[in-house]
Amino acid sequence: MHENKSVDMISSIVLIAVSIILFIATFSFRAMTVSDIGPEFLPRIVAITLFILSISLFIKAYVQKKKEGEIQIAEEIESVPQKESKKEIYLLVITTLILIVLYLIVLPSLGFLIATTVYLYIQIYLMAPADKRNHIKIGLVSVLSSTIIYFVFRNVFYLMLPSGILG
Repeated sequence: MHENKSVDMISSIVLIAVSIILFIATFSFRAMTVSDIGPEFLPRIVAITLFILSISLFIKAYVQKKKEGEIQIAEEIESVPQKESKKEIYLLVITTLILIVLYLIVLPSLGFLIATTVYLYIQIYLMAPADKRNHIKIGLVSVLSSTIIYFVFRNVFYLMLPSGILG
């Protein structure tokens, strides 16, 4: 349980950095049309929300880790199986960061629907416990989520997402 709090703290720090970079990047967006809401509007909201949620995750993990450390000092001694588990968690974090970078690279050429569906499928598959991995359910969630997000952005917010090869 103690190691999960460390992973939460590390993940939240990485996400804080990502949200700051995303927010700064929105200042370089160019408006392609005349509209009250520019292309930077939604990414800024996402960046701010990600920042706030990451800060709250960090604080929660820090407080719980400190509380657990005070209550159960004996748990500080780690066994070999726990170290293997810790390596797996760090590997998952690194894999997730690599997947995000690859997603951003292929997004313009593949388009939002295909790139997001593939990314979500792989990410959900990696995050799910081995005994809960159901390809059909993961595929349905990935396709439906991507389609709904695309529809909302396109028809509610009137924001164009990369169409890629479907364009």
